[in-house]
Amino acid sequence: MTRVPRTDFAGALVGPQRTPQGGLRVDAALTRTGVFRYKDTSGREWGELRHPDDVFAADSLATLRAAPVVDLHPAQPVTAENFKALSVGHVHDDVRADGALVAGTVTVNDAAEVALIEAKERRELSCGYTCTIESGAGEYLGERYDQRQRDIRYNHVGLGPVGWGRAGSEVALRLDGAAVQVSVRDRAAGETMKKLKVRGREFNLDADEEVAAAQGAVDQSQMQSDGELGAIKAALMDALQKLASYEAKAAASEAAESATGKPDVTEDNVPEAVADALVSKRIALHEDARKVLGSDAKLSGSVDAIRRQVIAKVLPSVKLDGLSGDAVVGMFTACIAGATQRNDGLARAHIAAAGTDGRHDGDEDPAATSRTQTSTRWQQPLGKSATAKGT
Repeated sequence: MTRVPRTDFAGALVGPQRTPQGGLRVDAALTRTGVFRYKDTSGREWGELRHPDDVFAADSLATLRAAPVVDLHPAQPVTAENFKALSVGHVHDDVRADGALVAGTVTVNDAAEVALIEAKERRELSCGYTCTIESGAGEYLGERYDQRQRDIRYNHVGLGPVGWGRAGSEVALRLDGAAVQVSVRDRAAGETMKKLKVRGREFNLDADEEVAAAQGAVDQSQMQSDGELGAIKAALMDALQKLASYEAKAAASEAAESATGKPDVTEDNVPEAVADALVSKRIALHEDARKVLGSDAKLSGSVDAIRRQVIAKVLPSVKLDGLSGDAVVGMFTACIAGATQRNDGLARAHIAAAGTDGRHDGDEDPAATSRTQTSTRWQQPLGKSATAKGT
């Protein structure tokens, strides 16, 4: 929700009476409930609901009591600093609900303003206030609205001529439905400025020369947008054409394969040469694995699973999860090479059994020996001769 400034209109001064000090006192309708119509500087129009629950809220009405009366609507909110310069009177404490209206007594003490009232140059009342805007469309007493005003806090009550507010950057609301323009407000400076932003550039629409520049920027922006849209459409059409071409080629390829009548590969139609090669590689893989796992090891599963079984035996501290296929092949090759060296050394020891030191290599754990010899071998680059058997 956004807090914004607003002005409204309730009615004209009727039957003002002279005070002993020479001022004028009048019982007036200060504001009302209902749907107020607003229009921003771009021409967009909408309705805002001033519901009785919000208009007659005690904390809202309290801000009207003793509120300053000013001539027209000042560019700045009335504050203690500018009160003396702006105020021409005040609202009394008898602010109250009166049907759909908020009524109260207004006294004007400024001589110049009294003269304007008596000359009928100041006849209408309009409140200046801030409120919180709550989005949400609906209908109130048969009239549609787009937003609702909440937390209404009054700043002043302005006096203006008949027809006041029908033009300019901020015009008062009218019971007869005259349009109200809501300008863009610079909250930091408190000044009213109509602005338009086009592609990051701001134009001050209070200056005629910038209005023309803004229109040119809008036109150029539209042309640029149209060009970008055309390029996007062309690229999309090109992509669709390429996709259609790829789909056509894929369909033709499938049709050609179907026309050849090639049967699906099964156990019964695998070529003998392929079957023999697969069997040979599988046997070689089992022979290598048993060099580490033992001759009675039960081997099953995929080639990768058997390789990992060997690595886990030789290098139990190595975590195999997440290892790439190439790393598994390299480590398996190193493990088998280590086991082969150990077995070759064992054979030579048996031949020289009557030798010098009487040690029995067969008493050692084959996997432990292989582990010692291959702890870093798997990390070394592989040559062509070191490629593992099996697929």
